[in-house]
Amino acid sequence: MNAEQEHDQFFINNCLSELAKIGETPEGGVTRLAFTVEDVLARNKIMEWMELVGLKVRLDAAGNIFGRYTPDNSDGEVVMIGSHIDTVINGGLYDGALGVVVGLCAIRRIIRSSPKMKRSIELVIFSDEEGVRFGGGLFGSKALIKDIALESITNFTDEKGISLFEALKNVGGDAEQIPHLNLNGDVKCYLEAHIDQSNELNDEEKPIGIVTAIAGPVSLSMKILGRAGHAGAEPMDQRKDALAGAAEIILAVEETVKAVKCNYLVGTVGNMKLYPGASNVIPGEVELTIDIRGIDAKIREEALKKIIEKAKQICTARGLILDIFEKHRVDPISLDEELISLLEDTSDELGIPYKKIISRASHDAMNMAKVVPTCMLLVRNMTGSSHCPEEEASIEDILKTVDLTAAVLQKIIFSEK
Repeated sequence: MNAEQEHDQFFINNCLSELAKIGETPEGGVTRLAFTVEDVLARNKIMEWMELVGLKVRLDAAGNIFGRYTPDNSDGEVVMIGSHIDTVINGGLYDGALGVVVGLCAIRRIIRSSPKMKRSIELVIFSDEEGVRFGGGLFGSKALIKDIALESITNFTDEKGISLFEALKNVGGDAEQIPHLNLNGDVKCYLEAHIDQSNELNDEEKPIGIVTAIAGPVSLSMKILGRAGHAGAEPMDQRKDALAGAAEIILAVEETVKAVKCNYLVGTVGNMKLYPGASNVIPGEVELTIDIRGIDAKIREEALKKIIEKAKQICTARGLILDIFEKHRVDPISLDEELISLLEDTSDELGIPYKKIISRASHDAMNMAKVVPTCMLLVRNMTGSSHCPEEEASIEDILKTVDLTAAVLQKIIFSEK
């Protein structure tokens, strides 16, 4: 390890450690939901680091944070790298935060070694990527590319009834100004780094994955209405048990997706609430979420259609009322082939092993790819687990990712094309 890498190692470990303390949980994870006190503290820390590196910091109406370095001889084009710092409940220490720190470290290295670059470079931290608090996900990047309607935002509230409109104010955002958002300048390309959220790289002993495509999710909310009743007094053949209907729907999701036999199609019921929620009361109402995602939009839609049809049939047979609301939809997307080739060539030059990989998880890169050439790197996950405290990346793999990121960014920044 050379002196530069030793310095970067200290910087990376310090940044990740500081972020891990903000929202830390007893289980060793972190809970930092969008626009909460914890999120504000982390955002302030990131902005402080941006300024120390030499970036000019600004916020937009959606709460996205930008840190830009503009050299004197810049031609006006911007090379952008980004990720997020919000988390799921009791999430891992690397999801989102790793990409931010990799980007900050790579930019810091470039500024120190090549201050007279041809193009500006910018780090962006997208707000509410996870979508845990308000539902949906990828909020900041959707807002930036004008892929979210103002009227839909008015429906976003958390479990305490706090609206997204109100929460945005905590971080200096303004929901009413979101329709006027624009990319600030001519963005040449976008790069995102993220921890791998599968065991694929770990199984093949590759430190880095070069992403070729990202699976697109559809998120549904289902409300099943039955009739509450006394658990001892109401005969079995007269019940309208909403939870029994929900159980059938959950199994229908699993059966439908498995029947497709497509390795990249997955379906999950990740959250369920039942009312009134007493051991001696038949559940009269159930709310559940369904997440269906894959890299083939047609296959995904066919599976989704079958699941909805089965849910309706189940509820009709049981005398239940079904209400379905689509919360979130992002189409699968392929990333830029030229940038993928550049990542491959640069990896070979640096002697860094890699694997071309599909990202099954969704990322802000999906939205950015709709408007600018986009590429993405995944860092090996030593446990294969994500969205949980067990998530882990080695400092050696992180440093390799910084090396590759900085080298690719430098090529783009100084390119005449």
